[in-house]
Amino acid sequence: MLDAKIVGAVLREYRKSRGLTLSVTSGLAGMSAAHLSKLERGDKLANLDSLFKIAHALNVPPGEIVEEIDHRIEKERSL
Repeated sequence: MLDAKIVGAVLREYRKSRGLTLSVTSGLAGMSAAHLSKLERGDKLANLDSLFKIAHALNVPPGEIVEEIDHRIEKERSL
């Protein structure tokens, strides 16, 4: 099961690692900064469409983000 906090943390880390602001990333992804902020905080779970838009805005293959999310979920389960 997906955890919105884990998904949000991964999205935030990818964005910050590329030196992009929330405002710039949300603009590139075609969504409001408020919506992206909710996703990054884990207040809302990103759907597949949003995940792909954010990945493309960050110039990251969507599969890479999905793999990182899966890795972290598996890590949480093993604790």
